[in-house]
Amino acid sequence: MEVYHGRYLRSVRDYVIGGTEFMLPTLAKAAPLYNAVIGQRWVEQLMRRTLGMSDSPALSRASVKKQLNAWGVAEATPLSLALLTEQQRANSVILVQDAFTTHFEAKLVMDVVELLSRLNLRVFVMPFSANGKPLQVQGFLGAFERTAAKQAERLRTLARFDIPPGGHRPGDDAHLSPGVRQSVRRRRGAGGADAAGVAGDAHQYTGAQPTHTNRPGF
Repeated sequence: MEVYHGRYLRSVRDYVIGGTEFMLPTLAKAAPLYNAVIGQRWVEQLMRRTLGMSDSPALSRASVKKQLNAWGVAEATPLSLALLTEQQRANSVILVQDAFTTHFEAKLVMDVVELLSRLNLRVFVMPFSANGKPLQVQGFLGAFERTAAKQAERLRTLARFDIPPGGHRPGDDAHLSPGVRQSVRRRRGAGGADAAGVAGDAHQYTGAQPTHTNRPGF
């Protein structure tokens, strides 16, 4: 696809989809306005005619970052992880954010945090960063490789603390290459749990509450 578009012009749609991950954090700051605009019928028709896109989802009104701060959930950084003891690391898990789940299904992120907390795991959330999946899908291979390389380096930095990472759904880490997955995914010892395995069922738990603090309402 990239070779083809090296000779022929791309459509605007390719750039819109390819750049979605980078635009979402900015759009999320004006979620009510974005949702009001995207919900207009004439906007839907315009996007269908000009971009070939329809049924664009609304952004979540809740801010994942604000909710996590209110809950006292720390970010997964080299500094925060280095302060943990070996036992604390054995009972911790790193949640890797996905652009679309974080910005379109914020409550699902909260459900995952709640589920992991109910399993007596201490949750750390990796700061959001693009992984390049939309770029890969649209054939922007050069940009995808650069973006994926940066994300892989961030994951490698956290992997040295031997705390298992997981996504919001079992397939959320599928964008990683097999080599990177092998280096960053760490299985817990006997009696432990794999974050990616338990996260897929998080949406089934409602009314659950993190053990470390009271849950604020959405």
